[in-house]
Amino acid sequence: MISRIIHPNDSMFYTNPNLTDEALAEKYWAWADSAVRICKRVNRDAKHILDFGGAYGRCSRCFVDKFPDATVTVYDRIEECVTFCHNVLGQNVAYTEDEIPRNYFDLVWCGSVFTHLPEHRWDYTFKLLSDCLKSKGHLVFTTSSEKAIQQIEWVTGKPVYGVPIQAKGSFVNNYRKYGYSFAQYPAIEAEIEKYGYCQTSLEWNKNFIDKSPYFNFESQEAEAWRSLNNCQDVNVCTKIDDDELLDSSK
Repeated sequence: MISRIIHPNDSMFYTNPNLTDEALAEKYWAWADSAVRICKRVNRDAKHILDFGGAYGRCSRCFVDKFPDATVTVYDRIEECVTFCHNVLGQNVAYTEDEIPRNYFDLVWCGSVFTHLPEHRWDYTFKLLSDCLKSKGHLVFTTSSEKAIQQIEWVTGKPVYGVPIQAKGSFVNNYRKYGYSFAQYPAIEAEIEKYGYCQTSLEWNKNFIDKSPYFNFESQEAEAWRSLNNCQDVNVCTKIDDDELLDSSK
């Protein structure tokens, strides 16, 4: 049975103060159910699953329920999230990147992780997740859909997805020109590692995968990760066979 305990700091649950808890829960679990369906289509026989950037266990607790023969591990950069998943939900966790097992997972789920990373962190994260996956294992990651950039473009008078009002014009222009745009969250400008809002097109994502020495492109689907009126694009790639990696490094 799926635990319905929600951490009071779970911002993915408490998204709108004007909604009732019932309405918030409907959106929250719709995201998780959609993630399960996507991962089942990619590899329904996965035995080891990593929820990378899993926060307070929205998706991972459903993976545990719907993949009963699999071992599910949660990693997040926020210690409080990992502690909640371990102590309250009873899940396998990794507190640091070094604690994530290498060459172990059949499937890695990254729900709305790359939507917050600048391009140089994409390179780093692809390498890390390649190391964690078995040969020919699947990486499934989501990115912001065209609907998101339309909201940034059309909504006036307030920030959208954390993109400051004064930065909206250049943000949209960069995306329309390059298929990629990134805005640093103002509240954490002093942090060494950039973290903010990243918008990429499906074409840009595919080109990035095609240039990666670690993965082969498998598939994409626009607006496939869904919750009511919200959605993100889904990108699937497969870790290059270990023998191929060895040959390419010679």
